[in-house]
Amino acid sequence: MCSNEIQGDYALRRPTFEQYDGIDVLRFRSAWQIKLLLDDLFLDFITEYIESHESPYRIILCLESVSGLTLTDLGNLVAVFHPFVEDSGLICLCNLQPDVIELASLHLTDCLFLVTANLEDAISKIKSAGES
Repeated sequence: MCSNEIQGDYALRRPTFEQYDGIDVLRFRSAWQIKLLLDDLFLDFITEYIESHESPYRIILCLESVSGLTLTDLGNLVAVFHPFVEDSGLICLCNLQPDVIELASLHLTDCLFLVTANLEDAISKIKSAGES
């Protein structure tokens, strides 16, 4: 398989970016995609994102189709997105499955990621935090 085929295939598997009211939403469709977060191609994708956007970053991680996350997966989320938070950014997790809510509530603090029930609440919370 040539490099372009691998990158093309990877593009189909990586999380997708959308934008709502000027806020970037990164949609994950499976825990498997979170396992790819530390993959070089994804890190290149995140680096390009950082270079093409200005701080403070406002990103929603939509995990509506993700279940079966492990503590390692959560650690990957923290490792990849912590620099955004350190640079005055806001990261919000939304649409969490019950097993993910339980894991996140035990291991994530509100100071690192905001957590909301749905996308609309996440947008509202990020907008209100940005205004204060």
